[in-house]
Amino acid sequence: MSPRTLRLWLKQAKDSPDSCQEITALSEALEHSRGVFEATMIGNIHELGNKKEDWKASAWMLEKTLKHYAKLSQGEIDRRVDEQARELLEKAKAVLPQEYLSLLIDEITAEEEYDAIH
Repeated sequence: MSPRTLRLWLKQAKDSPDSCQEITALSEALEHSRGVFEATMIGNIHELGNKKEDWKASAWMLEKTLKHYAKLSQGEIDRRVDEQARELLEKAKAVLPQEYLSLLIDEITAEEEYDAIH
């Protein structure tokens, strides 16, 4: 499939979401994949930066695929990681039983304490 065809299909899905369920589903899947990619690359940058390891490959991928990341500072990346973590925690609170939520929060806290020490 050519990039032009894909762009046309995605525009069609955005303009009239009820016109074709398959195109709308494709659009939603692509948007979800972009979000997963973005979160993964930001997580890599954050984690590798904290370990004083080379994070530039992940930054390059973000810069080349999602143009709005071309000039982000480490502070802005950290802010976005924290924002995404808070959003994920809110979603977890809505669906996880309390015992699993407590385990998740304990794990996050332990990881933050470890990162602060190292």
